[in-house]
Amino acid sequence: MELIARKGLSLGWLFYLLALAVPAVVALALPLGFLMAVLVAFSRMGADMELAALRTLGWSLRRLAVPVLGTALLVAGLTWGITAFGMPWSNRRLSLTLIELSFRRSFTGLQPRVFFGDLPEGILYVREAAPGGTRWRDVIFVDRRDPRSRRLVIAREAFVQDVAGPAPRVQITFSRGHIYRLEFGQERNYHRSDFDRLEMTLQLGPAVTPEHYPKGDREMTLTELRQAMATRSPDDLYYKNLAVEYHKRWAIPCAAIVFALIAYPLSVRNVRGGRFYGYAVSMVIMLIAYIGIFLGEHLGDQGRIPAWLAAWNPHLLLGLPALVLWTRLDRPVRRTWRVRWPTHWRLVPTGKNLYGPWRRWSRLTYIDNYLIRTWLWYFIGISFVLLSIYLIVEAFHLVDDIVRSQAPLSALGLHLLFAAPGFYHQLLPMVLVMSLMVTLAVLEKFREVTAMKAHGISYYRVMAPLLVMTGLTALLDLGLQERILPWTSQMATAYKRVVKGRPLQPTPAVQWLFGQRGYLYHFDAFDSTRQEMFGFDMYGLNPTRWEIDWHCQARRAVFRPEAPGWYLQDIWCYEFHPAPQLTRYSRAVAHLPEPPAYFESIQQPPEQMRISELYRYIRELRAKGYRSQPWEVYWAMKWVAPLGGLVLFPLAMALALQGARLGTAYGVVVALLIGFFHWLLVQFAQMMGLVEVLPPWAAAGLPYGFTLLVGLWSLTRIQT
Repeated sequence: MELIARKGLSLGWLFYLLALAVPAVVALALPLGFLMAVLVAFSRMGADMELAALRTLGWSLRRLAVPVLGTALLVAGLTWGITAFGMPWSNRRLSLTLIELSFRRSFTGLQPRVFFGDLPEGILYVREAAPGGTRWRDVIFVDRRDPRSRRLVIAREAFVQDVAGPAPRVQITFSRGHIYRLEFGQERNYHRSDFDRLEMTLQLGPAVTPEHYPKGDREMTLTELRQAMATRSPDDLYYKNLAVEYHKRWAIPCAAIVFALIAYPLSVRNVRGGRFYGYAVSMVIMLIAYIGIFLGEHLGDQGRIPAWLAAWNPHLLLGLPALVLWTRLDRPVRRTWRVRWPTHWRLVPTGKNLYGPWRRWSRLTYIDNYLIRTWLWYFIGISFVLLSIYLIVEAFHLVDDIVRSQAPLSALGLHLLFAAPGFYHQLLPMVLVMSLMVTLAVLEKFREVTAMKAHGISYYRVMAPLLVMTGLTALLDLGLQERILPWTSQMATAYKRVVKGRPLQPTPAVQWLFGQRGYLYHFDAFDSTRQEMFGFDMYGLNPTRWEIDWHCQARRAVFRPEAPGWYLQDIWCYEFHPAPQLTRYSRAVAHLPEPPAYFESIQQPPEQMRISELYRYIRELRAKGYRSQPWEVYWAMKWVAPLGGLVLFPLAMALALQGARLGTAYGVVVALLIGFFHWLLVQFAQMMGLVEVLPPWAAAGLPYGFTLLVGLWSLTRIQT
């Protein structure tokens, strides 16, 4: 979605990219879906005593496993067809399409009065942009095509258009401007020329053809993998990568058979588990399988273990316990121990110890305690399961990066540790909805909610303790967002750079910036600890004539706080107005209106800033006359994001009370749908705010207001 919005493409491209990603997802989803289906189906049959009835009629558990194993073979065959033929083709098309889109003209992210560095051959600055983003006024273009010189194009007007051809290119036409060309060398040669019309064609990237981009291991078929392996030595590191991928193409389809062997005995031997038992056990087995795949692929690509063991180790981890369970399949289950949890406790003491206005709140009854305890149990369990799935998928997604960069596994572990709070913050509304719906589904399964209603307790009274817990969770989420997430987000980003083989600290991304009095600055490198710059340039830009009056360059600039000022070394200055003149200095002092912190061009993203820090940054942008609405949207979202659970509460309760008798599966599925569609509304409104179609507070509040109104309307349709 970020790529589509940044490139200004239609939603059709989004659905096309998602369609290309489907085969790779289906190849993993089919075995996992089969695992969950076996566990949930037979756990339900056991809880409903259907398995006991079948065994009474003479059906053994081994005979009942025949359709399960037969279906496992069908799922394995279908998965093999996808991994052998469908997935390589779709991965190849997806890779080439993403490369092609990355080279397309992208001026959607161009903001007035902000330097735009998305062009590979230059940096663009516009003071005003017409609607549509292709016509500009007061333009500065830094041409970086020739490394031996620097060319600045300053024009009053410009417009851009695509150029047809095999390679992605654009043509920018400048009108009424000047060209300032500085040639590097022992002697500084400066040239200025004027023009009425200047056409410049920029190459955005090479032609996107299969010949320019060879196939990766996940884009090859089984035949191509064997051919690539035959051309390399077994001691070659790339050979090991190919061998691991080749064995994975066979191991992933066979996972359905292994899942059937271990899921069936686990589900039929526990006759009291029900659907929730099936979901929980399937999550544990998925966790074991993903950890085995992740560690095996990492060690196999490095050559520390054989390729077959790297791909087949999850099957060994799960297959050996499955064989033990199958030998004891028809034996009776013996329960030798049982944990008995306390059934009664009070969070708040009641009686004569409470006086004054708190007396009316002392009626926290046994039912309140029971509801809170039940909700808290499922809230913790669902949080653990969903967070574990995220960490596993994120680790699996970064396997290729950590193998390529040869980074230590500790960097990946620290990245996952610090990234977990940020993801949990985004996931919390869905966790709250799912815990509410599962809690009511479990209560209604045993007709406990019906019993409460029969004794005169309305649904609103049942909701009260759950609403209080949701509100407390929202307050904790706000504290998490303000106190913990900015720091953990910075640490997660830093360690992700290590995983991808980049330096721990990023380099300054924007080395051009405007200051006060019309000053335009550029530097090659900036050391914030020593407050020192190298290759420092200062331009005197006249905003009325839109011309450069003078340009000074220093080899080194150091800020000294004891005598405030920038101390420059090896300086030369060239004046254009009123008459051309070149002057050299060995040392000089420049008293600039900007402090050293102004040149720290590494701007923190919104998720790494608190509400107060983001507001101060917005005020600075407004004071400089820069565009601040995107940051205002993020600032407004920080206020409303912790309210997601409270906003979804009425809709979740209404749907839970209407379909509670359908079981926990209904609660899980409906909660996922509610969370997904609410997330879509939030992302769409945020995108509309970033492109200034909606005001900031409207972009942040409309999705939450709409969901709240729908939930309240649905709640009024319930007979309480």
